Amino acid sequence: MRPAAALLIALLTSPARATDVEPVERLALVAGASNGGSGRAALRYATSDAREVARVLGQLGGVEASDLLLIEEPDAAALRGAVGRLGRRAAEIRAAGRRPELFVYYSGHSDEDGLLLGGSRLAYAQLRQDLDAVPAEVRVAILDSCASGAFTRVKGGQMRPAFQVDAANRVRGHAFLTSSAADEASQESDRLRASFFTHALLTGLRGAADTTADGVVTLNEAYQFAFHETLARTEATRSGPQHATYDIALVGSGDVIITDLRRAGAVLVLPEPVGGKIFVRSAAGQLVAELQKVPGVRIDLAVDPGDYRVRVAREGRLQEVQLSLAAGQRAVLPEARLAPVALEATAARGPGAGAELDGVDLPPREPLPRGPADRNVIALSLGGVSLRGDDGAVGTAQVHTSGGAGMLFELGYRRWFTDRIGIEASFQFRGLEGEATHSGDVSTSRGSLVLGMTVGAKYTHPLSARHGLFLGVGGAAGAYMGVAGSTTSSSGGTQESGAAEYVPGGRVRLSLDYFPTRRLLLGVEAGYSQMARFKSFVGGRRDYSGPEAAVTIGFGWGG
Repeated sequence: MRPAAALLIALLTSPARATDVEPVERLALVAGASNGGSGRAALRYATSDAREVARVLGQLGGVEASDLLLIEEPDAAALRGAVGRLGRRAAEIRAAGRRPELFVYYSGHSDEDGLLLGGSRLAYAQLRQDLDAVPAEVRVAILDSCASGAFTRVKGGQMRPAFQVDAANRVRGHAFLTSSAADEASQESDRLRASFFTHALLTGLRGAADTTADGVVTLNEAYQFAFHETLARTEATRSGPQHATYDIALVGSGDVIITDLRRAGAVLVLPEPVGGKIFVRSAAGQLVAELQKVPGVRIDLAVDPGDYRVRVAREGRLQEVQLSLAAGQRAVLPEARLAPVALEATAARGPGAGAELDGVDLPPREPLPRGPADRNVIALSLGGVSLRGDDGAVGTAQVHTSGGAGMLFELGYRRWFTDRIGIEASFQFRGLEGEATHSGDVSTSRGSLVLGMTVGAKYTHPLSARHGLFLGVGGAAGAYMGVAGSTTSSSGGTQESGAAEYVPGGRVRLSLDYFPTRRLLLGVEAGYSQMARFKSFVGGRRDYSGPEAAVTIGFGWGG
């Protein structure tokens, strides 16, 4: 018997008689899709929300790694295929005499008719049919997407803060929860780096929703906590309040256990005397949990071992303490060690406006940098290129040149479709050279440069998305035109000559991009350009391949 199955026997079955107990095995499908198709902005945190839900289910929810499917950016066929795969697995579990339970979570785009998965759509009716076909004793599905309330509305789901489960026999049936009503938007937060609903749900599953202090979080407790926290956090947003909904058809005794806090790697205990808004951040600055705690209630928060900064906002003041939790440790928040934190003064823009507590409630005037998804940038780069030496015959003369350096001037456009992938197009002036000579009454001036137009793709890796710092690597290909001209003036008149020649080429580049705001880009780039040799000399050389470096300033919009 698997460890998770042994643990969940007592949690997920009727306590009436030992002979009624069946081994339980939980299956989970967790999906995140940021791409909702043409005309819809890519979501920033759909996939990261899905990863965090999968992690919590694996750590606290009794789901073995072999029974947890985490899929990112699926289309409708892939999502249905994953449900079917778990359906076959559930049939195997039942045939072996064990009790299968299914947990499904989806974060992404949707509308009033179904889930929007890239260029495909999965209708709610089809999704419900697929879930109903899974032979699991309990099926729990949670959708965190816009207008997802239409999924529960099909069967009469309502917008309420709580629900009850019949006390009859063993719990069986389905529970479908959604993050918003049928006519509401499900909202993300750059401050939370998550959706409001999923952030509240995860905080609840970590223990904040355990109102009975019995060490487990039930479906009812998790829903109540997520409902109230999501509504409280979205009441003052531009998109308006967001109401979680549900469709419940469960019968049996008790409630469905979602997480067991006794499985936690470490526990942060918020003791009874502490009250106020609690913020728990990891050493990397990630907001792990956020909740409004009332005095007189103890809350155990399941966290990973590590270092944390805990802030408590109450009565117009902010206090904090640094804690380090070892594996298996239960650490009580030491109220006596809470030190005051100076509040950042902000300009009031209306009644009741004032200092901001840890970024609560007040949106930033300038959007935070975060990821570059859906961002457009016009960038200007200035730098230099290393020019190779060359030799060859020009007419009857043999020309020899040594290596040198030339200027690089570039105007480019960049567009990121996701936080990682984008395209870029550029127009370049490179290798500018010129000279002027005077002998007697004869004056000669010569000039040359190479013009380039390239199109390519770029991959961006966040070094610190919170601070707008990204490492990029890209490649591009296009056409280059070598232009050379000369003018000779004397008492006999002026003679001009010129030539242009085209060659194919391309380049690779490594860049370090810094977004101090969403609208401003500063960066440095280094790379190598390779192009075919010109048949004729362009200035003093035919080979313009070589390394290059530049500094960049860009101005953006969107995203």
